Amino acid sequence: MPESSSLPFAGTDQFRIGVLTNPRSGGNRKGGGALAAFLQGRPDLVQAKGSTPTTIKAALSTLAAQQVDLLVINGGDGTVQATLTALYGEDPRENPPPLLALLRSGTSSMLARDVGVDGTPLEALRRIVTR
Repeated sequence: MPESSSLPFAGTDQFRIGVLTNPRSGGNRKGGGALAAFLQGRPDLVQAKGSTPTTIKAALSTLAAQQVDLLVINGGDGTVQATLTALYGEDPRENPPPLLALLRSGTSSMLARDVGVDGTPLEALRRIVTR
């Protein structure tokens, strides 16, 4: 994840962060309570939930309607896969997808371990939203 100062629109009211949560991912089922409590206290973050490809696609539509610039995926590898399929299933030139940040909120979170934000999901999200 780049430093927040290098993100487009960072530090302005125009930069919108959305969080897509899969409440059924392994990490969220086992220990997502602290992250859920943090999210409840952050009305400035656009939030949506989905746990199947259909509900994830619907959640992404909700987030897109809010013009999210950065999408934080709070789920596991299956959630990331369903999200990428939904985002890139259409022509991305017509609807450019947001920047992505992956939290380690799955059972193994192999993708997030390779390209996601380091730390627990709560630590990572705190660093992301601190601008």
